[in-house]
Amino acid sequence: RLRLLKAADLMDQKTELFIQTAIREIGSTATWYGFNVHLAANMLREAAAMTTQIDGSIIPSDVPDNIAMGIRVPCGVIVGMAPWNAPIILATRALAMPLACGNTVVLKASESCPATHRLIGEVLHEAGLGDGVVNVITHAPQDAPEVVERLISHPLTKRINFTGSTHVGRIIAETAAKYLKPVLLELGGKAPVIVLDQADIDEAVNAVTFGAFF
Repeated sequence: RLRLLKAADLMDQKTELFIQTAIREIGSTATWYGFNVHLAANMLREAAAMTTQIDGSIIPSDVPDNIAMGIRVPCGVIVGMAPWNAPIILATRALAMPLACGNTVVLKASESCPATHRLIGEVLHEAGLGDGVVNVITHAPQDAPEVVERLISHPLTKRINFTGSTHVGRIIAETAAKYLKPVLLELGGKAPVIVLDQADIDEAVNAVTFGAFF
């Protein structure tokens, strides 16, 4: 808990470094990446608060004079894959709760912003999480299929988390199914907009812009 809180404070302290790194890699504005850092740091704080909420439960037993208890334990290694469009928010989200639940995490950085995603790993390491707890992997775009296959197929990998396009998500889901690994997907292309004849066009444009970027 304390290390996640320290990581959140460090992330806030390094806001300008995150902003400049992301601008150099991806573009966009200082305001957007400043918001990314602010929200990501708060995600770490929220995850830290959850560490005291992980508990077991009493389960009905059909054996006389006996009770059954379920105890939550870490899964093991979680593989997270984050995109470039909200790089600090989405990569931190892939890490924060798994770490709070006692897991180790491998973050496959986006090919478009490897330095930005590496900074997140550096912050967590500097906070004292320890060697091997958070691991950030970068690779050339052409190596993505082989890297993803290796990450998913590895026997120590227990869960996969992917945020990105529907096309790539389908490939990851199929690969995970081949190795019987649970996968959580958040995919693009799920925000259609219908603009009716009587709509206020300016407001419709504002709504679409907000949905695309925020």
